[in-house]
Amino acid sequence: MASPMCRQRKAKVVAQASVAPAAVSSVTGFHTKDDGHVYCDSMRIMDVRSQVPESPFYLYSKDQLTSNYEAYSTALSGIDSIIGYAIKANNNFLIMKHFREMGSGAVLVSGNELACARAAGYDPNKIVFNGNGKLYHELVYAAKEGVLINIDSEFDLENIRSAAKEAGKPAKVLLRINPDVDPQVSCLHTHTHARARCAHLEIDFSLPCWPLG
Repeated sequence: MASPMCRQRKAKVVAQASVAPAAVSSVTGFHTKDDGHVYCDSMRIMDVRSQVPESPFYLYSKDQLTSNYEAYSTALSGIDSIIGYAIKANNNFLIMKHFREMGSGAVLVSGNELACARAAGYDPNKIVFNGNGKLYHELVYAAKEGVLINIDSEFDLENIRSAAKEAGKPAKVLLRINPDVDPQVSCLHTHTHARARCAHLEIDFSLPCWPLG
């Protein structure tokens, strides 16, 4: 398998932004202090800028990322669940490692993202391979790695079966169920954009409920 195309250069910025804080602060994320400077956590952004070789650059708040994860972890306390970081959102290598060290799993949609997650040390039992566009060789790779594979369609199931045979080991699968819920129903108090709805039968993701009845 080719080496994962993870964002190593951007990760350097995160590392520099997370060491040698100027002062302890209870404020997380990006904020302006009384001195007129903009800070990321407890570091002046101008100080970070002086350490990086070029601009513009990416800068992430480690404290904010930690706080966000802890909010999910607290909400799901006592429930058998996997908090999965979506690798497609940002495959910055140090961010992936940070979430993994906090106990996070990973959610991914490609073989390259799986390679990145494994390189970052994620437990295969906490990796979920999603999507209705999984390529056959990616499914073989996923089966060999022992990650959880979501079944998005009957066609997907047949490919997973064949891939597991080629991998020489059983595939660990999950059923991605479509509940056929209209998010515009008033009792749900939601107003989801039509292009972002993923729980009704007209979309291509997941299995409809009726074959399972």
